[in-house]
Amino acid sequence: MPNKNKPIPPSTELGDLRAFCLAVDLGSITAAAKSMGLSKGTLSRRITRLEQALGTVLVRRSPRLVQATDYGAAYKSQIQNALDLLDQASDAVPTQADPRGNLRVTTPPGTGICVLAPLLLRFAERYPEIQVELILAEQPIDFDAQRIDVAIHPAVRLRDSSLIAHKLLDFELALVASPDYLARFGTPKTADDLARHRILCRSGHEHITLEARLGAAPRKAAAKDLTLHSAISTSDNAFIREAALAGGGITLLSTNLCDADIAAGRLVRVLSHLKIADGTGSLYLLHLAMRFVPPKIRVFRDFMMEHLSDRPRRERRA
Repeated sequence: MPNKNKPIPPSTELGDLRAFCLAVDLGSITAAAKSMGLSKGTLSRRITRLEQALGTVLVRRSPRLVQATDYGAAYKSQIQNALDLLDQASDAVPTQADPRGNLRVTTPPGTGICVLAPLLLRFAERYPEIQVELILAEQPIDFDAQRIDVAIHPAVRLRDSSLIAHKLLDFELALVASPDYLARFGTPKTADDLARHRILCRSGHEHITLEARLGAAPRKAAAKDLTLHSAISTSDNAFIREAALAGGGITLLSTNLCDADIAAGRLVRVLSHLKIADGTGSLYLLHLAMRFVPPKIRVFRDFMMEHLSDRPRRERRA
């Protein structure tokens, strides 16, 4: 039965073990010292220190050859396997210059399709060793329970948490429609005109307040409370955007989802002299606070900020 009270050897440092194994493999103190970048005397002292710690002679030394004793050969056969396993484990850990592995990213459905899809394709081309798993889900997200690495989260304001937040871009809610719809049904001139149009909006956005923008006229329309009677309402922003592009009606969308469509002429802003009260927000990239950010998260964060941020922004607590 093993003696549980057996004292631990005073010195079995990893460097001493490697020096011993290498000297036996090469059959030379000089060759082993050169391979490890040590002086001959330092490597010899490492082996001596190991022998003293174990209380036995591990190698026979001569000017021309180093050979393991019977005890040394048996000891080496066991520790060599351990050293090989340590090397394999170290090789499996990516370095800062070697991002790889599975990256779990979560975002609400509309954001994932409209904003992230083209960017993720470019990211995958740049970092082929990273496999991105995109999870479309509404908030809140439990990073630990769901093994999430990064969240892309739109918010009017972030609640306090232990997450690190990086602002990617700002957006506002806007009323938009396709040129085809406006050609058939006309363009609203006032907030009251919306009552005569087919409306499509996200669930929960039916009640809005329209305010005149600074410098816009007329000032008498400075505030108008409206209840939008939506022909179709859904929690999926991607569906609302596609319905607007198909000429389905006037749609309430965040500009980060439709700016490209407006620039290309596929959608047109209506009542642009009015703004939606409390209708501004930002798109954030969130990850857990950690002393060492894994390479796969670091390069994804930097990539998204490079392609979405107007200018560098300091990170802050969410």
